[in-house]
Amino acid sequence: MSAKTNKSYELSVKYRIPTIFFVLVIVLVIITILIFGFLSGLIQVNDILLNFSGFISMLVSITTLAIIGAIFLGMYLSHRILSKRGFTPFEISMLEMHEDIKELKVRMENLEKKLNNK
Repeated sequence: MSAKTNKSYELSVKYRIPTIFFVLVIVLVIITILIFGFLSGLIQVNDILLNFSGFISMLVSITTLAIIGAIFLGMYLSHRILSKRGFTPFEISMLEMHEDIKELKVRMENLEKKLNNK
């Protein structure tokens, strides 16, 4: 019986949706409704102060969502860059060039020793 309860607990934890997701969806829906209301003329604002405050609130919310999206994009890109995958062709050529430089350095040191001994 305990295995059954553990399994149901794992399923509920595995598919849990964060509450911030719902909050962001609600904010986006409200902004979309307001924008379509202003554009279609259903919402008419005669007071310049109300129009300005609505514009500022939309600007702040869109900026916040853009910053959150940029953070997620940065996390995704850094994960892709730092993941342990194979080397790119450019990296392989740079590693080969590094080995060639090491070999040339050793050969130059040997030549220097031979010339100093003569």
